[in-house]
Amino acid sequence: ALPIDDSAGLFIGCILEITNGARISSGRLPLAIIGGIIGFGGFCGHFQVMPYIIRLRLKYKFFLTSRIIGGALSVVYCNLLLKLFPVSCETFAIGTLPTQSAPGISYAVSLAMLLSAGLFLIGDSTVIRIKHNKRPPA
Repeated sequence: ALPIDDSAGLFIGCILEITNGARISSGRLPLAIIGGIIGFGGFCGHFQVMPYIIRLRLKYKFFLTSRIIGGALSVVYCNLLLKLFPVSCETFAIGTLPTQSAPGISYAVSLAMLLSAGLFLIGDSTVIRIKHNKRPPA
């Protein structure tokens, strides 16, 4: 929805979230570049692992650098694999198959999933609080 160039929109979509990045780049970018996008992981994935980066006291700069290197290595490895095993048909077929809807919604399963997610969040925050209180004073 932003008034930006198509290639800039493709770039932004690829670095923000890998699922949509792979979807919008299929057929427009080489397969090795899509492998690099997936290897980078997208900033959405980075934000999802941020609590663990903080908990392990890692520097985000180190994590970002390692993900960029991982993405670059994915491009190199994918190119090597494509030379060994050439692709003779289209790899991505997103949106070409008929979509199927779920046969029904189970409210009991949905409620159980919400409860288990809530318990996970409560348990995770409790573990963080306990570990925080056990630290020796500075």
